[in-house]
Amino acid sequence: MKPGTRLRAALLHPDIVVAPGVFDAMSALLATRAGFEALFLSGSAVSYAQLARPDLGLVTMDELATIATHICERVDTPLMVDIDQGFGSVANVQRAVHAFERAGCAGVQIEDQIAVKPAATLQARPVVSLSDMLGKLRAAQDARRDKDFLISARTDAQPFDEAFKRAVAFAEAGADMIFVECVRERADAERLAKAIGARVPLVSNFLEGRPHFARDAADLQAMGFHIALYPGVGIGSAVAAMESSFAKLAANGSNANLVRADAATINQLVETERFVRDATKYAG
Repeated sequence: MKPGTRLRAALLHPDIVVAPGVFDAMSALLATRAGFEALFLSGSAVSYAQLARPDLGLVTMDELATIATHICERVDTPLMVDIDQGFGSVANVQRAVHAFERAGCAGVQIEDQIAVKPAATLQARPVVSLSDMLGKLRAAQDARRDKDFLISARTDAQPFDEAFKRAVAFAEAGADMIFVECVRERADAERLAKAIGARVPLVSNFLEGRPHFARDAADLQAMGFHIALYPGVGIGSAVAAMESSFAKLAANGSNANLVRADAATINQLVETERFVRDATKYAG
């Protein structure tokens, strides 16, 4: 079954889909082994991991598509990809859809933020017009070759009433999933779920250090949402573990007592034995 088809099927189940943020093939493999039904290739996590830079649109489409390809070659878990504003014009949006379909992804998430955010307004997140965003959404829908490839629409509009208006418009335009970023109050979340949750799967994300209107994924499910994203869990855990290990190594000159996977565990994860066996099997 194709990844988009599998994710659509999961969305029909009563249990909410929990998708951790991943940033490379190894993080995707570990998340898959933990049993998740879907993965989210987080734009911010990729920027942190690959460039050690903030999430300012510095990662190119080709760079992101290469990472997505590596992940989809390694794991079968459906992968949704954060493509920000679609890398430019509607032509860029369509090219991106083609690229991530070829990579083997389940779908992409497009947002309505402006392409280049002024440094002083990073938190305000200026947005394009609703008509421009609907044009990108239609372009993405027309570009996909697989009808089950999901096009998720995200709005960063504020205040909530403006975001709500855009979410309703996205639903009417046929978005496969909808993510309203500015929801902070439980009453607003319930209003959103009542208005469109029965028609279109709703997405929300849990970010470290930011209050959320729901206690956890189960509470989010009870409110009528369908997907809970945890975009920073993978990169945050990796940074904390590496920072601790590197500091101890620098201080002690020893790799003893570090929290890390040993060589045997890593070799098992990457299937070294199978590759060695194949090398022998196909040797001339």
